[in-house]
Amino acid sequence: MRLDDVDDGALNPARPTPAQSRALLLLTTAAMALAWANVAAGPFQWDDYAVIVNNPRVHALGAWVAALRDGIRPVLALTYAVQWVAGAGPGDFHRLNFAIHAVNVVLAWRLCRRLVGPTPAAVAALLFAIHPVQTEAVTYVSGRSASLAALFYLAGLLAWPCARDGAWGRRVLALGAFALALGSKETAVTWPAALLLLEVAADPAGGWAPALRRTAPAWAMAVVATTLLAMSPRYRALLQFSLALRDPLTNLPTGVQAMAYLLSRLVLVRRLSIDPGLVAPAGWSALLAIGAAVIVAGAAVALATMRRHAATSFAVLWFLLQLLPTGSLVARADVVSERHLYLALLGPALLAGIALETLRSRGSFAAAIATAAVAIAVAVLAVATHLRNRDYASEVTLWAAAVRLTPDNPRALNNLGWAWHRAGCPGEARAAYEAALLLQPDHPTARGNLAGVATAPAAPCALGWEALGLRRPSPATGP
Repeated sequence: MRLDDVDDGALNPARPTPAQSRALLLLTTAAMALAWANVAAGPFQWDDYAVIVNNPRVHALGAWVAALRDGIRPVLALTYAVQWVAGAGPGDFHRLNFAIHAVNVVLAWRLCRRLVGPTPAAVAALLFAIHPVQTEAVTYVSGRSASLAALFYLAGLLAWPCARDGAWGRRVLALGAFALALGSKETAVTWPAALLLLEVAADPAGGWAPALRRTAPAWAMAVVATTLLAMSPRYRALLQFSLALRDPLTNLPTGVQAMAYLLSRLVLVRRLSIDPGLVAPAGWSALLAIGAAVIVAGAAVALATMRRHAATSFAVLWFLLQLLPTGSLVARADVVSERHLYLALLGPALLAGIALETLRSRGSFAAAIATAAVAIAVAVLAVATHLRNRDYASEVTLWAAAVRLTPDNPRALNNLGWAWHRAGCPGEARAAYEAALLLQPDHPTARGNLAGVATAPAAPCALGWEALGLRRPSPATGP
């Protein structure tokens, strides 16, 4: 059985009418147009300067070639280099990010169609397309690593045929896409496991062992890729830095905390932040232990029910798998970044599509409720994404949004101060640095930055504390 020919099962296999298909397409197009209309308005932001603007490795194609020996993410760097050499401005970088995301929406829909009917697949792709948590991977230029890796990741899964078809050309193409995904972001190493899940979910009666044998070339390639990465001095240095932060076992509570935060962002769509300010826990608490138990139990139930509820199990396991590299054994300086949810979001989105389709199949009244729920969710998410994109209008507004949510985050305050400093608002910057130092007296960056504006005269600032909806901190009390 080809993966493309999977029966839609109990999830309303009847195809939508042409009118319904046109309505879904129109809804998706309109929602994306509203959500992302202002995606190209912002300038380069924060990490963009280190990764692109001030990075000579992407300022010439020859420099990119020379950096291949000790660089990281060469495919991602190539996209930056090509645009920079072509004279692209910030808006062009943003537009390419959005184009990558738009292609990913189509690929996500096709992937879901291999498991469920047209309607739940369309709902899943629509939620994936317009959820505001995607802004960090789309609106933020440096977030391209997540969306670009997802493009090749999804394309590779779709290119891979059932082994009994004997389509070696497609398998080579899929493995090539896997290599490109790894060259965009290392977390794509989970691709063989995702391929295994897709094979089993598409043919649950076949079992795990045959699916594992069919995907053996992908696993072999993952081993080779991991070995090559381990041989790279740059990646070895990054691994040593990670181990110096926390060893794998010590990092497990931090991973649970990160996953809980990302899950909460699925519904707290107006509380997104470029720097959530999470601090790695000192150890296991009762709440974190319960969270870990829920995660393990959820994975176990999904594995046990794969034969009866293949699509649902796939969605749960997909979500956990995508967060595994950044939310478990590998310690990071930042506990969590919302762009880690970019590809993982497809799991919850598919669950929502399945749930709504199940409701829709229970009569006309239930169908009306499901339709209304989709319409309301789409409207809320599209508006939330559009509003979140406004935060990226400048470095000041981006970090002001972070401080507004976590006023006790010294790093966010320091970064807001630096943004004000660059914008010619030394008085505002000075207050932000002082507030950061009240929270963390040994903050080296804030102290050095404060010295740079200590004697600068205050100047009028259009985007000051009050204009941004922030409470100006008192020198005695902090923020």
